[in-house]
Amino acid sequence: MVFTTSRLRAQFEQIQQLRQTGQGAVADMLANQLVAAVANSTDDFYCQASILLERGRAADALKRFDQALTRGPAPPELLVDRAVALLELGRLEDAAAGCEAALKVSPRFPPAYLILGEVMRATGKLEAALAFYDQAAGHKRDFLPALQSRAMLAMEMGRAEEALGDLDRLLRAVPHDPALHTSRGQMLAETQRLDEALAAFDRALALDPRHVHALHNRGVTLWQMARFTEALASYDKALALNPTNLVTMTCRANTLQDLGRLDEAMAAHDRVIALAPEGASGHWNRAQGLLLQGQWKDGLAEFEWYRQRPESPRSPLESPHWSGAEDLSGKTLVMAAEQGLGDTLQAVRYAALAQARGAQVILYVQPPLVRLLREDLVPPVTAVVAQGGETPPHDFQIGMMSLPFVFGTQTHTVPARVPYLKPDADLAAQWAARIGTHGFRIGICW
Repeated sequence: MVFTTSRLRAQFEQIQQLRQTGQGAVADMLANQLVAAVANSTDDFYCQASILLERGRAADALKRFDQALTRGPAPPELLVDRAVALLELGRLEDAAAGCEAALKVSPRFPPAYLILGEVMRATGKLEAALAFYDQAAGHKRDFLPALQSRAMLAMEMGRAEEALGDLDRLLRAVPHDPALHTSRGQMLAETQRLDEALAAFDRALALDPRHVHALHNRGVTLWQMARFTEALASYDKALALNPTNLVTMTCRANTLQDLGRLDEAMAAHDRVIALAPEGASGHWNRAQGLLLQGQWKDGLAEFEWYRQRPESPRSPLESPHWSGAEDLSGKTLVMAAEQGLGDTLQAVRYAALAQARGAQVILYVQPPLVRLLREDLVPPVTAVVAQGGETPPHDFQIGMMSLPFVFGTQTHTVPARVPYLKPDADLAAQWAARIGTHGFRIGICW
């Protein structure tokens, strides 16, 4: 960043050196003095702006950058740092224009391409962002900030092999960075190279035993390997350093559940909910524990939080949700599939219960199940419609995963009328002719 000699330059460089040697308090004191000093030259204003930007005061930094521009020609470093302030303020077009101005001064200036990449990333133009990161790294061999941004974006985009390549290049340059080893471990885990991922997390922890992110991800990887006791120990270490991390707390609770330590798991779920009472996933995980303990009433009530989870499907239907309290006599109810084929085949048993309350039932299901449920469900329903199709007029809708709750299901009230699906005689004959009538009958659901 050095391009002229100024009154404040020496103080600015001293501040940077103090930070690098861990003397943050002294650095902060000098930084306050620098920001309060009277500035005259371009470089004076630039030094003040840089300190303000470093402290998260982007608006104040921008004012100093603009004052610097009035004092004379601006070097590309200043123009790019000003673009960073604009980026932090959400002024993306202005930030891009600042980078382009820097490239007019210095056409091969890598930081300008880097910040253009950040602007593209902020606008959702991810391929363009990758291209700018590539240009930044191409104009300066192994330009680490560009490689790091590229690796993180490739990770977000699910392009694991590209991310691993970038991380490997970074680690050749800075082999002792625990955060990079942790990121590499995450990508290895994404590609199911779990043993290598575990080794990467262990390497990160050898460099920094208190690296919380490495401890958490090590726990996740051990859990994926079904090494639940070791996973639990890793989560415990992470929580000892960061006791209120909800993600780690949730993983720990679920791991206790996997170990069959249900009382401890429920206490752990309760702690998660105490910290995030409106968090749908916490309640949904608690529901699993309650159901495993046979507490159907409370478990199914908690399970209803699934509808508020971000990953849960949203119904395309606009009709009112049936809560179980509204009278169904003479009404038409749509039961909508929400998860896999097997879940749908389990849930259609509840159609008979709704019909017993006087409802006409329409099943809104995955296309592969339409023929089966239209022709072979016992008792039959009013209509079966493929998801994405138009449903007949109806009064209420309900997601199939809510049916056990609204019908107050207990162990002894699970709909158990069997068989409720009858085989198609013609298809049965065709398959009998094809595979014969001898030996074992094996059904495969894949």
